[in-house]
Amino acid sequence: MLWSLNSGNDTLGNFVDYSKMYAQNFLKKTEIQLNIEEENVVSETIITTDQRRNLFLCLKEALNNAYKHSQSNQLKLSFIQKEKEFVMKISDNGIGINNKNSEGNGLRNMKRRMQEQNGHCEVTTENGHICF
Repeated sequence: MLWSLNSGNDTLGNFVDYSKMYAQNFLKKTEIQLNIEEENVVSETIITTDQRRNLFLCLKEALNNAYKHSQSNQLKLSFIQKEKEFVMKISDNGIGINNKNSEGNGLRNMKRRMQEQNGHCEVTTENGHICF
């Protein structure tokens, strides 16, 4: 968490690099294979400490959900920048989300965090994969 509070890390490049390292370390002792993709990320793009912190906490929650609930063996972490829009997408090939209890505290917190940053968080199913 100290990394997320250090204002010297307030660039998109630092966020992406740290996120990739965190995801690799988190998943290395699991059966989940991690694939990472970057598209048009401008490393020097400035982001605020709050943006970086909230994005990182959403990443942590999504990784934890995939590990605990998805029963997946593959996870894809994508970072995509389109002009002033940044998309972080986490998708897995797991069993999906139970519609009866599809939104626990973690998902609600992710959505709230992104709304506070004038962004959004959505959970979708694409080609059988769950995406955050």
